[in-house]
Amino acid sequence: MVTYSGADFDFKICLLLIVCNVLLYFVCIQGLLFGPLYHVWYIYLDRALPGRTVRVVLKKLAADQLFMTPLSIVLFFVSLGILEGQKFAQMQHDVRYRGPSLLAAEWTFGPATQLFNFFMLPTRFRVVYDSVVCLCFDVYYSYVKYRKELHSDKLAVSEVGNSSLRT
Repeated sequence: MVTYSGADFDFKICLLLIVCNVLLYFVCIQGLLFGPLYHVWYIYLDRALPGRTVRVVLKKLAADQLFMTPLSIVLFFVSLGILEGQKFAQMQHDVRYRGPSLLAAEWTFGPATQLFNFFMLPTRFRVVYDSVVCLCFDVYYSYVKYRKELHSDKLAVSEVGNSSLRT
């Protein structure tokens, strides 16, 4: 974690510390959880669907978007929920109510990045490329995870089980 102490502590430094800490978190999670997962996934796809013809790449793209993308979104919310000490009900709520907007965004922009990935890059470079793309996309993931949804000028509150959870 990045920390700062001193007499001239101000808002800009505080904001910088928050951004650095969030970035460190996402880099660690991306590298430790998703890196090995995608490494194995891309090796599997290349063995199951060898080649780079249009038909093969479209099959890889469909498998990636229909299987790995939803799994990654669930893993994002669960891993972040575990690190934040959330209860399972809150993680479930995030997946159910925040996941669809991430899935829609992934299905909008993901195919273009993955077409380049499958057509142009050798297997050994795919995880690095995907990690850079994901690091950029994590900004949107963070926005979706932490945004407050406003309805009628009031903070929306959803019921999950017996407790109230802010969305």
